[in-house]
Amino acid sequence: MNRSTMKRLTKRGFTLVELLVVIGIIAILVGVLLPALSRARQQAQTVSCASNLRQLYAATELYAANFKTFMLPSTAGTGSSQSFNWWGVDVLGTTFGIKRGAGIDGKTAQQTAVDRIAKLVRCPSSNRTTYIGGGSPPSFSADYTYNGNLGDFRAEDGALLATDAASYYGFRSWANFKKKPQIPQNVVIALDNNDLIQDNDDRFMKLADLAATNGGVFPRAGNRHQQKKANVLFNDGTVRLIKAYVPPPGSNGQAPATVDPKTTELAEWMIRAPRRAQPGVAPDSAATIEKDRWSKGRALPF
Repeated sequence: MNRSTMKRLTKRGFTLVELLVVIGIIAILVGVLLPALSRARQQAQTVSCASNLRQLYAATELYAANFKTFMLPSTAGTGSSQSFNWWGVDVLGTTFGIKRGAGIDGKTAQQTAVDRIAKLVRCPSSNRTTYIGGGSPPSFSADYTYNGNLGDFRAEDGALLATDAASYYGFRSWANFKKKPQIPQNVVIALDNNDLIQDNDDRFMKLADLAATNGGVFPRAGNRHQQKKANVLFNDGTVRLIKAYVPPPGSNGQAPATVDPKTTELAEWMIRAPRRAQPGVAPDSAATIEKDRWSKGRALPF
């Protein structure tokens, strides 16, 4: 190989400085693109979660069509939660034709059916891995929490009123099974729950369950989407990204004893049905019942 050939080959190569410049440019581009890709991924997960909630809304419409216009209840009986909770085989499962079939991989027929339903109530942004309750963790936990005021089996236990009014099974008029057309469209149906798994966190009864609690328990509302917000499904079928609850700084995620209006864009009147006077239940005032609880025609505050 003569000198001229070697010279031409040498000219075709990159110098160390040129390689460093190219590597630097690539590093800058990666630094710019990665946050954008992360935001795009988060946006896709938020959209997918909203789609799940819209499917849940469709399920409430199907349930109403099949059960004389009654709303899909939060709990429909005192038996197995896998059967009678809102996500159970005999509640949400009925709207999609999911029935108990043959068990698979050593699971019971009921658990196999629940596993199919689980795909409808899984948020892709969820990271529900830590159980903070006592005893054994639940065998299944939904990624959404459902409004118990839409219907709860406790309303059907009137026979226990005289002897057991203060217990979980006591009669509660606010928990009556309700017809969907009677529920104002601005009422919350369901929303993202907390990534920390708690007992009975697949449903809520009042705003304090979502945004603050007594006893230092973590709130049931989650903040797993962009801007620390949650997807919230309303009875008009819309899904909105709302600050359902954001823990105050330094709170370690735990809720204060009272609701701070700054931590939520939801209101009690979007959550609770009227509480009237009865043993073991503090009633709402007449003015509150008339104006603030599920008042029809009231605009959403955003």
